[in-house]
Amino acid sequence: MAAGSTLALVTDGRADNLAAMRARAEHLGYRLETFTVADYLRGRRLSDVLYHRGIMGVLIDQIFTPGFVESFDWSHFTSVAVSEGSFRPPTHLVMPNHFRAVQTAWDHALEMDFRRTGLMIFDQPQALDFHDRRAAFLDRQAQVPVSRRLPILALKPHAADPASRAESCRVIDDWIRRRRPDVVLGFNDIFYWLLKDAGWRVPEQVAFISLWKSGAERAYPGCLLSPAEIGCRAIDWLDSLLRSGARGLPDCPATMEIDMRWVDGAGPIPVNR
Repeated sequence: MAAGSTLALVTDGRADNLAAMRARAEHLGYRLETFTVADYLRGRRLSDVLYHRGIMGVLIDQIFTPGFVESFDWSHFTSVAVSEGSFRPPTHLVMPNHFRAVQTAWDHALEMDFRRTGLMIFDQPQALDFHDRRAAFLDRQAQVPVSRRLPILALKPHAADPASRAESCRVIDDWIRRRRPDVVLGFNDIFYWLLKDAGWRVPEQVAFISLWKSGAERAYPGCLLSPAEIGCRAIDWLDSLLRSGARGLPDCPATMEIDMRWVDGAGPIPVNR
């Protein structure tokens, strides 16, 4: 690709790694321009716009809009997806290694002498990471006695309204009282605040480990991976594909999974059994 060529970042408006991706694209000689799904009626309309503008390289951010992936015309473009939303494009994909993150968190919990490890995730079976987390947890759980195997708590993704959040807290409180975990592995940092909103003292009454830390909170340990790292890896991959002349959809889409880094919390976690 010639210096100054434009790359398109197609997003549902949730991109949180835009600055890093833009800097990486500029480093490689590209200009990164964003296109929001909501601004176009169908994916085909957006793909027509990109094609007529001569844009060949397309990054697909997490997609949550039904029908967009199916209606987008992929044949003219070289494309890489950045993480996964509710609908995976039929392209190459860069995403965190959620399976490994759950295993890492479980193993660290065991090293800290926790014996009743629970998992709280959002109930989103259409997403690949839902199955990755669930499978990794069940794999590790199969290695402990049946009496210590806790059912996974899959919460409905709660809306921003207080009533929805209150219902999530009620479900969490009931689950903890009945299942008695001494440590909870949470989908991300949101679950730490849900535990506290549900009335539980963390870590005094129940410890918490984040499966995807934001990096801003040091009150608890967990797995850390910046979204910027995912975006920059996707830019690098897209650049390589463009230079090799790849076009259209790959016969066998590949997934690049990036391992997260374990980060300790600010202090010791009390063990409550």
